[in-house]
Order: sequence, then structure tokens, then C-alpha cells
Amino acid sequence: MNQPTNNVKNYKPVCKCIYCGREHSKREPCGSEHIIPLSLGGPLILPRSSCVSCSEKTRAFEEVCARSIFGPYRLAGNLPTRHPNERPFTLKIHTHSGPNTIREEHSLPLKEYPIIGALMPELEIAGILRGSPSTEAFQVVPRIINLVRNVEAWKGLEAQKKQFEVTREFKITDFARLLAKIAHAYAVAEFGLGAFDSFLPPLILGNSLKLPDFVGGVASPTPNGGWFLGEHGTKVESLIEHSLNCEVVRAADQSTYLTVVIQLLQSYAPKYRVVVAGAQG
Repeated sequence: MNQPTNNVKNYKPVCKCIYCGREHSKREPCGSEHIIPLSLGGPLILPRSSCVSCSEKTRAFEEVCARSIFGPYRLAGNLPTRHPNERPFTLKIHTHSGPNTIREEHSLPLKEYPIIGALMPELEIAGILRGSPSTEAFQVVPRIINLVRNVEAWKGLEAQKKQFEVTREFKITDFARLLAKIAHAYAVAEFGLGAFDSFLPPLILGNSLKLPDFVGGVASPTPNGGWFLGEHGTKVESLIEHSLNCEVVRAADQSTYLTVVIQLLQSYAPKYRVVVAGAQG
């Protein structure tokens, strides 16, 4: 099943936490889960599916990703936020005149910023599919989805003989846990809790760091590719083109697994394959 996720959809309530198994009750209610985070405009909702404790854990890494990895992209696109009063109107940039010269920090309005984008890495195929030894270390190739590239601001800095640095913080563990959460929640929404024995809750809740065993790309990274994805000088008109796709795949050892393929933000963004559970056939 290949599902673009642009339209709001409410799934059937689970009435149990999909991460720890706690039953929904009046004393300990389970809240709704946005399968793709609300901060990215995620329209797929799984009601009564996350207890307070697990919701706090998933919200923590979602907020890290929303502010660091996707922050400028969300600002430029005015994507949803639970804290509108905290949303900045400027972004920081550092300029200098070359190696070993003084670095100056500036705060620029969004419209004057040279590059606005989201860091979306390419990942190696999940280790369980390749038959690789278990590991906590990712193989990552950085890529940038370019939302707006202000050529005039760029030329202005060059005219002053200035070079600029745009710093982006990327925390691969938080990002991988986000992908695992999306895959697990989507598989539960589509097939039902208990329809499969998911590998992912310990990774989502931080009880295991063996994320590269189950979270990866759909193909090996291309290390010689350029930094930017998509056209450099154009503004992307459609900010959200998320897609999710459940697939059963065969691993190198001929075992079969239920996986979810995830593509966030744009149709030319990297695709990720998360191994959810073993599958028959």
C-alpha cells in the first residue's frame, strides 16, 4: 500500500499504548498519536494510542528534530507548532573573510537568508536486511533539501568579499528514533496492534541503541553526490509531500520482514526503510 499523507485521516482508536502496552483508562488515558509529527504537518492520527509516559519520551526526540533538523524549513514554510509564541523571526549566520579571520555573527530575517533547507541524510540499508553484525553506529551521507536559496543575499555577501557559514545541528539517534516511531505507529494503524511482533518499541523508548539494525535507507548511500537535493534556485511550492508505504522484503539470509518505507517533506528527499517485524512467506 502506497499512501501519500497530505490528507487528514483518523484511524480506529487503539485504546492501549502502542509502545509499552498500557491499557487506556480514565485514570491513565492514552492520547492521540500523530504518526508523522504535527510539527511536520503530519495528518495521520491514531487515537488513544500513547500513554503519558511514552508520549513524553517520543515528544522529546520529536522536538529535537523539529527545532534542529527541520527548524529553518518549518519557519520558512510556516509549518505547525505547539509553541507559536516561541517561533523566531530571524536566523543566525556567521560571516568571515577567509581562513583565520574574525568570524562575525548576524541575525537575518528569513527573506534575507542565503540558504533555507532541511538536513536529510542518506543512510545505509538496515543491518538486519544486509546480514551485518549488530551495531549502534550509523553510516550517514548528509543531504540538504533546499527550500529557498536567496541568490541576492548570497551576491551581497560576495560583493563585500565575505564568506558565510550556515550551521545545522544533526542528531542521528533522535532522527532514527523518529523514523522508528513513524514506522511502528503506521504499521499499527494499518494492521492493528498485536498483528505483528514489532522490533521497534525498545528503540523508540530509548531502551536499546541498536537503531542501525532496523533503521536505514532503501539503497546504499551515494557518497559522491552533491549536497543539495532538488533544484538550487527555486522555491518549493508544496511543502509537504510525505509518503508511507508498507512492504514485505526478503533479507540477505532469505528471511522476510515487514517494513515501512518513509519519505518526508518532498518527493526527491531520501527514502528510509524501517524494519518493523518478521513476516511469513
